[in-house]
Formats: sequence, C-alpha cells, structure tokens
Amino acid sequence: EPLINFVTLSFSEKAIREYFSEIKNLNTYFHHSRQISKVASLLSKKAKKDRKTQEFVSIAGLLHDIGRLIIMLAEDKKSFELAGNSIESLLEIVKSEHDITGMNHCIIGSMICKKWQLSELLQRTILYHHTPLEDGVHSEAGIIFFSHFITFEEVSDMMLATTLPQNKIIEMG
Repeated sequence: EPLINFVTLSFSEKAIREYFSEIKNLNTYFHHSRQISKVASLLSKKAKKDRKTQEFVSIAGLLHDIGRLIIMLAEDKKSFELAGNSIESLLEIVKSEHDITGMNHCIIGSMICKKWQLSELLQRTILYHHTPLEDGVHSEAGIIFFSHFITFEEVSDMMLATTLPQNKIIEMG
C-alpha cells in the first residue's frame, strides 16, 4: 500500500504540473496543498488512525483542490484565486466557482480523480472535503476539512459551530 500511495502521489504532481502549467500561481496551489497534507497527516496521527489512513489523508490533502485548477483552465482564469486564508474567503471562492460552472471544485475534483482512475475513497474524500457530514459521515474528508481550519489565520468556535450541524458532530466523535 505505501508503494501504491507513492506512485499515486508521484503521478499526481507530475500530471498537475504538466496539465496545468499555464496557471500563473500554481506554486500557491502546491503550497496550500502541502500545508493541508501535513496537517491532515498530523491530525490522523493524533487521532490514532492507522498508518495507511495517515498516508491516505496526506495524499488526499495534496489533491483535494484539483477541481480548482480545472475551473481556472475552463474559464481561462490563469491567475484566479486558488486558496482562501479565512473561512470567508474560502466560502467566497466556492460561491464564485458555482456561479461560473454550476458546480464547485469538490465535484469537479472527484470527477478528475475518477477519470485518472484513482481510488473511489479518494474520489469521495475530495467530493466531501468541504461537507464531510453530507450523505453520511466521511472521516477522511473530515480530516481534510478540519485541516483547513488549522491552516486559517483566524478560526473561532462560532465558525466551527455554524459550519457543522450539532447533530452530526456527535456522530463523528
């Protein structure tokens, strides 16, 4: 399994750099993705997840926003904002994506992972990384979701409370 994860990761970064080379702030994407990857790995380790899960969420963290790159190319917005540094900027980016394409980067990212024949678990993790409690509980997506909050400059209890419905928080515990 570690070898499969390594090959997936190597392919993914190479493919991203090749397919999306026109995007001006591609390094911003990689910086954000690496931050999420590292935090997700640490969170899963602290949650005493097995090594396979830790490696998986690390890879999912690197690929979670791949749909943003697709939207940028489709709309010829080569300098489009890639990552928010607050919950407000993140929500604004997602709203803008929906206005442009009729869907968000989570759906598109899941679709590209399917096209690349990456695992169904990775497809679901990317699909639900902003909504880990939608249509069930997606714990790997939840790790990616919470990793965002840790990387944001300002996170309040109120932000978390309004983002996650109370009845679902108990299910995750």
